[in-house]
This record gives sequence, structure tokens and C-alpha cells, in this order.
Amino acid sequence: MKTETPEAKITELFKLYKTFRNATFKSGVNTYLAASTLLTQDHSDLDTKKIVGKTSDIYEGMKKEHPFLTGTSDYPLAVLLALEKRPGMIEHIERFYKQLSKNGFSKGNDLQFLSHILSLSSQENHQTLVQRAVDVFHAFKQERIKPKTMYYPVIGMLALLPSDLFEMKKPSGRCTKS
Repeated sequence: MKTETPEAKITELFKLYKTFRNATFKSGVNTYLAASTLLTQDHSDLDTKKIVGKTSDIYEGMKKEHPFLTGTSDYPLAVLLALEKRPGMIEHIERFYKQLSKNGFSKGNDLQFLSHILSLSSQENHQTLVQRAVDVFHAFKQERIKPKTMYYPVIGMLALLPSDLFEMKKPSGRCTKS
């Protein structure tokens, strides 16, 4: 970690891990990643127990909507979603999931992840982000890159960029000598 007091941060990491474990998160690397995710946030105004509780609520909501898709690997993203100051986060995520599936995206874990990524943006409205994701999806196709489900998280990250910063050009594949 980039800190002047790594020993203190490690102690804080273990305390956060224990807080997650006490809130029924399973033991393992994903709980440490969730604790690390929370540790990297500015703690000055955070009530960590409240955030861990909100993380648990979001995770349980994710599991309720998609029981076969949601697993411990979703813990760190649930932390990021819990840090968003948006009421009705699960409904917000599900709106993305349903709209994207209606626009050619295949249902599954990668679409769930894409929906979570788009939910992290509080700068843009829902429909704008859906349209950007669809535009990126079509840009892949135009460049003859099959937009496989494994690319959905990348599509989500690209959709978060302002439209004027996104341009997709497939490399020509030719090498030139200098």
C-alpha cells in the first residue's frame, strides 16, 4: 500500500475484515478484497459499520435477483456500490440489466457485472449510459470484433467515458520498419 504507515493500515485491514466477517461475509480472499476496497476510501466521514451493513444489503439484493450469478467475487463491487449515495441501488442495477438484455446483450454474469459498473456512475442518467453501452457494443461489431460476453466489463468502462473521448479503431495488424 502507498502509505507512510503500512503497519497501521494492515491492522486497519484486519479490523475491516473482521467487521465484514461479523456481518456474515464468508472468509476468504474476496472478503479481504472488500475490506481493501473500503480501506482505500477516505474514512474521514465514513461510518464503516454502516457501509459494511449497506454492502451486505446490496449483496443480498444482488443474490435475490440473480442467485446463480452472485457469489463472493461480487463482494468488492458491492462495497463500491454501497459507497454510492443512491437510494434503490438494486432496482437501479436491475434497470440496466433488463434494458441491456433488450438491446442485444446476453444475460449472465458478465451482463450483471456490466450493470454494476454502469451503476457506479452518478454523473449520467440511466438511458444515456445504456445508449453508450449499446453504441460501444455496436462499435465492436463495426470493427469486426465479436462483442463476447467476456468484453462486457470493458464495454461498461468505455461507456463511462464521455462520448467525445471514445473512438474505436481496430489496429491494421501491419508492422512497419523504422
